[in-house]
Amino acid sequence: MGSEGRRWVSLAVCLTASFMSLLDANIVNVALPSIETGLGATQAHLQWIVAGYSLALGLVLIPSGRIGDIYGRRTMFIVGVGIFTAGSILAGFATSAGALVLARLFQGVGGGVLNPQVSGIIQDLFRGRARGRAFGLLGTVIAVSSAIGPLVGGLILQAAPGPQGWRWVFFVNAPIGITAMLLAIRLLPEGRRRRNADRGQDPWGILLLGLATLAMLFPLVQLRQLATPVLTLLFVLGAMFAAAFLLWEQRLARRGGPVLLDLALFRLPGYGVGVLLAFLFFVGSTGFIFTLTLYLQNGLGHSPLVAGVILSPLAIGAAVASPIGGTAVHRFGNRVVLTGFAAILLGLAGIASLLTADITAAGEWRLALFLLIVGVGNGLVVSPNQVQTLSNVPGWRAGIGGAVITTGQRVGAALGVAITGSVYFTMLSTGAGQGRAVLVGMSTTLIAASLALTIGTITARRRP
Repeated sequence: MGSEGRRWVSLAVCLTASFMSLLDANIVNVALPSIETGLGATQAHLQWIVAGYSLALGLVLIPSGRIGDIYGRRTMFIVGVGIFTAGSILAGFATSAGALVLARLFQGVGGGVLNPQVSGIIQDLFRGRARGRAFGLLGTVIAVSSAIGPLVGGLILQAAPGPQGWRWVFFVNAPIGITAMLLAIRLLPEGRRRRNADRGQDPWGILLLGLATLAMLFPLVQLRQLATPVLTLLFVLGAMFAAAFLLWEQRLARRGGPVLLDLALFRLPGYGVGVLLAFLFFVGSTGFIFTLTLYLQNGLGHSPLVAGVILSPLAIGAAVASPIGGTAVHRFGNRVVLTGFAAILLGLAGIASLLTADITAAGEWRLALFLLIVGVGNGLVVSPNQVQTLSNVPGWRAGIGGAVITTGQRVGAALGVAITGSVYFTMLSTGAGQGRAVLVGMSTTLIAASLALTIGTITARRRP
């Protein structure tokens, strides 16, 4: 195999593992009713099964990206796939809801170790337009994996019915993960270690960032179980930890220490805006898919497979639009991302109009059409935003640069599930119908997309 072919095969290995890990953020959604029945999971357990995975993935991305930049991305990629595969097996054998939550956290750690290596490997392997194509494919993987999870989960549950069928949603990762590790050992380049880089770590930064994220996320998931004074205290602590983290990173950078988050990245043209847009996108999209999947099964009585089929236009739209957006962004720039957010808002407005009344069979066809519009918008946001945000990041910062973006995506996903899920379950507890609960929960998605469109429009000139 020539060097050109080997590069693209190596990319395929990386994208397969990345797709598998990002797919697991949503593939479990259609299995939640079965898990609730089989393990006696509470509503808080269901939120943690989804949000905890994204949280764990997000928390280890930045330190993993830094370690990969210094010691080699190939090794870190293989380690990440191994941890994720082991976590998947543990999740499949879980005997309680608590054990499943812990296994999901372990899975998330593996996903957080492997994903920042992918963007770094792309920076190492490709240059010029080829790099744009590679990042376009990565953006496609991110967009499609975020939307196709319910359909894949529904197909697995259809093939493995019964009260224990949900376990195969996790077991299916084992052969894929093992194959990806073997191919990575054989195909991925060794990569060069950064001899001149500071190899120290930033344990205080890791601790402060973890405490800040957890203190803000935990009260959102446990919203109905905690008293108001406790909720307020946790939010205040979260803000204090976040401020302490930023101050610590600034101080460490001035002293020339090994910072966890290189704040100089945010001085690169368009980088900070791109991270913020990625964060807002996932705040809205992940929570929306979480509640809509529950509504289709618990509210409309559909099977997991039918629910996945109804949601499949999200993935179809993203799959079609992502490569188009990844190419068009080189010519039209920020207008591609803004068009994507506008399409998302248009589709969400249509879905909101359907949820104001009971959805009939004809209404479900219109729901599929509006989901297709949202999916096209997703494809025009994720891939082009990824290309734009990383366009000015030098290769030696590629791992940490990509890790910060993905951290924004995953923390946004966890936050979106926490907020939207809490609103949804709170509305149900007050006697509201399923449709009304999803509609009110959608306000998070609408607000996030509207903010992103506004910020993207205002800052359009700052982006490359």
